[in-house]
Amino acid sequence: MASFLEEFGAKELWQAHARILNHALSYTRSMCLKCAIELGIADVIHSHGKPITLSQLETELRIPPARSACFRRLMRLLVRLEYFSQISESESEKTLFGLTAMSALIMKEKMAQGGRSRHPFEVAHGKDIFEVTKQNPEFNSLLQAGMASDARLVVQVLIRECGDVFRGLRSLVDVGGGTGTMAMAIAEAYPQLKCTVFDLPHVVAPLWVLHDWSDAECVRILQRCKEAIPSKEEGGKVVIVEMVLNVDDSLPELSETQLLFDLHMMANTSGKQRSEAEWGKLFKSAGFSDYTLKPLLDLRSVIEVYH
Repeated sequence: MASFLEEFGAKELWQAHARILNHALSYTRSMCLKCAIELGIADVIHSHGKPITLSQLETELRIPPARSACFRRLMRLLVRLEYFSQISESESEKTLFGLTAMSALIMKEKMAQGGRSRHPFEVAHGKDIFEVTKQNPEFNSLLQAGMASDARLVVQVLIRECGDVFRGLRSLVDVGGGTGTMAMAIAEAYPQLKCTVFDLPHVVAPLWVLHDWSDAECVRILQRCKEAIPSKEEGGKVVIVEMVLNVDDSLPELSETQLLFDLHMMANTSGKQRSEAEWGKLFKSAGFSDYTLKPLLDLRSVIEVYH
């Protein structure tokens, strides 16, 4: 019996996967709308009388400096959802934000005060998502089942489309590999590879995926990975399968899903989804000298990092 990958083809299957994830994260749209209304973003732009820079908007809304990066990510998605327009000013090289027909309908004189240093999930539950998972076996099992299901699809395309990543390697460590779904498939496809799964006892690792962690934490994780591998000349590399943000107008649903994921990370962890420039900065800070990037057929890319 043919697999789904053979029956539908990788491209069609990945597009379907992206659409499902987009629908699963659709609640993020309504929460972003709620934030826009409660902050009074449209009101401030309207009062300004013309398009406004992001720094001016942050000042008018009294966005705490600690939440500035989160606000920028919120605005990025609100622009994608067409609540606001984004205009590049060629002379000053500044980006301006203006009203659209949609934002004109959500104006409300209400400003939010202050901010929180912890991410929303921790504020709501008193602990981070990893601690909740550790203490809740049922939730842990559900999460692991979901991650294993995702890994099964990812690894099929990874091996088929990016198999060269693993050729010539003698050993592979899947950091935060969960129940080993991906490692087992790779080991089956490449018998010469010695595969090791590295994870916490309750199988939800703090080193699960880099998008769960802040830039500083990612640099520390990458530095530890760098210590564990040989140089590029000796065949050593770190292989990362992660989203690379690409705001592409020709693929609006895919780009929107990536931005929805980014807001999901912002709400539940200290992490985020990153652009190629942001990934490159992390690699440089961690002491790596070079990397290559190859997009998969869905939301993710394969990144090979060398030192």
